[in-house]
Amino acid sequence: MKKKNPQHPRLYLSSKISSTSNKKIYKYLSNEFIEQDRVEKEEYCLDCSLSIFEKNQLEYDKLKKFIKIQKIVLKKHKKDRNYDAENIVKSSIILMENFRNDFNDWFRKNKV
Repeated sequence: MKKKNPQHPRLYLSSKISSTSNKKIYKYLSNEFIEQDRVEKEEYCLDCSLSIFEKNQLEYDKLKKFIKIQKIVLKKHKKDRNYDAENIVKSSIILMENFRNDFNDWFRKNKV
């Protein structure tokens, strides 16, 4: 089986147009952590017609798919009695479910 290197979901927080280059700048929370806090980053986009709400909907779908796949992987590790890998995947699922809660909070606050 070929191992994929997926791009982890991002929670977009804001967007603005750069005054110097006419590029759209999105601020988002990444999947990197510093002292248990997600890292806020910026992404430049040349031709992005999507709103933050639309981008977050796409990322939310990606997150749900990611959690679903992790749960399948968890079942496989449980079946194989690979306890170390099982614990790692469990902690990953917990982090992703917390991130899903962040998305849900964002959607509640930013209803269109």
